[in-house]
Amino acid sequence: EGLIKKLSPQYILGSCSFYAKYDKEIAGRYKTMVLSQVGPQQFYQEDSNEHVFGVHIPSDLYGIPAFQSLAFANKERERKRTQKLRIIHRDRSEFFKYTCRAVYERALEEGFVDTIAIEYNPEDDEDEDGLLNWEDEDYMHYLADQACHEDEALENVDIAIWVCVQHDFEINTILDRLRENGCLPSLFWTTKASSGWSNANIERVPYFQAGAQWHKSMVYSDEFFKSGQAMLDYLEARFGYFPSYSATGSYHSIYIMYQNLWRYWKTQDAPQVELTFRERYEELRRNMLDLSLPETLYGPTIFDADQRNVGRGSAASQWLIKPDSSSDQVEMVLVSPDSQATAAVVFPAPSSESCQAGSSISAEFVTSSPSLLESKCKKCPAGTYSDTGESCLACPGESGTDGEMGAEVCVTFDQNLVPSGLIVLGLVIASINLILAVGFGAWTIHYRKDPVVDISQKEFLLLLCIGSIISSSSIVPLSIQAGEDDDTTAASRACLAVPFLYVTGWTLQYGALFAKSFRLWSIIAAAQNYRQIRITAKKTLGFVALILILNWMVL
Repeated sequence: EGLIKKLSPQYILGSCSFYAKYDKEIAGRYKTMVLSQVGPQQFYQEDSNEHVFGVHIPSDLYGIPAFQSLAFANKERERKRTQKLRIIHRDRSEFFKYTCRAVYERALEEGFVDTIAIEYNPEDDEDEDGLLNWEDEDYMHYLADQACHEDEALENVDIAIWVCVQHDFEINTILDRLRENGCLPSLFWTTKASSGWSNANIERVPYFQAGAQWHKSMVYSDEFFKSGQAMLDYLEARFGYFPSYSATGSYHSIYIMYQNLWRYWKTQDAPQVELTFRERYEELRRNMLDLSLPETLYGPTIFDADQRNVGRGSAASQWLIKPDSSSDQVEMVLVSPDSQATAAVVFPAPSSESCQAGSSISAEFVTSSPSLLESKCKKCPAGTYSDTGESCLACPGESGTDGEMGAEVCVTFDQNLVPSGLIVLGLVIASINLILAVGFGAWTIHYRKDPVVDISQKEFLLLLCIGSIISSSSIVPLSIQAGEDDDTTAASRACLAVPFLYVTGWTLQYGALFAKSFRLWSIIAAAQNYRQIRITAKKTLGFVALILILNWMVL
């Protein structure tokens, strides 16, 4: 006030703090326009005067975009009747009170009948324990229980909660209690989600929603800066410090003063500045009433009947997981207004969505996860299944999940083991084959000089016996097998040996028959042409070796 008397200013830049309550008194007393940076609409309706102009967007609108996403998803009348909204707020501050009350009143207007406002006086001592309500843990628990009680947690899966509080202790205690109660909200909006608390509690805030005057992603511009972020970057480069986002509101106030003066004087060839301020100040004030700025760094600006800026909606934001993040990092992104939004709002929050088949709500996640809104679904343990996503059930009888988690069904495993009777039969037949092959081989060697054996080509007869022995021996590794709990080393090696043994034996047998037939055909063909040829057994065995090598290459 002393500075006002000394300097006689034409404009006053209002405070962006609790001291803003003096803005109206000073402006009225000294008949000087004040550009007030106060959000609640009631500030400009109760005991205000014609010299008070609100630069800030109505903070009553902060929680409305979140409500609109909920209302859009609950358009049916029956859904509106069953959807629960719980709104916790202080009553000692216009900002905290009316920011949340605006949601309460809007919800009732649109037919959401199960809407309850939980109002409290933070400076009172409700339970008379010597602690103010806002610093009383038991009282904060009491407020949280009214919003979502432990006994009703399962019924409140899709409850929507708004919390308008000032101190970190309040929001932390309320969140801890909601988590203890097993609450799984579909939406959680709080004034603390856009404050320094959120950056210090990043593990708590995924999918939380908030509202503010401005967001760094906004690309509103004026003739000096292409965006509010560009202005803040300039301040950092020019003066060596990076201000808070409130600096955009202060800059906008100065810009409005500039536009008010420029538009008043722009048609005058020789503006009489001192005369205007001394004798025509009321004309200047009235000119402010009609000021309409479609393009400013703060967005469209126009004053309503209460002389406050209603040019655009609030900057609604939500903490979402970065799309390119490999570690679930989150960032606060702009989701409203639509013309400036960089992402779509996520509603309902993952915490309230049904689990997919193969998983279910984990009681451990509900009570221990720091994030209230992240999914609480957990894959079903091995040996259990869930085909609905509601609960994990133990696999019946001898069925199971083969040690896998997240099973949608249980299966009965058939290990496809060869019956022991069939193994015995196979070994007996193989033994008979081996005995006969060895016997016939020995007989061929014993009678190798017999004319009949000699004509039959003993080399090929022995090759047939050897091939029979090798192919029949493939039955032996086929009898080696391993169950689910057995060591599979021997069975794996035996499995690999089977095709080599069988193919090698088969190739020797039929290769010998082919080579013998080819030798006989060549001799007959030569005789028909009156030619004499000599084809030795060694030469025809080369065909057998070639076929055998080709088969091994394929294997």
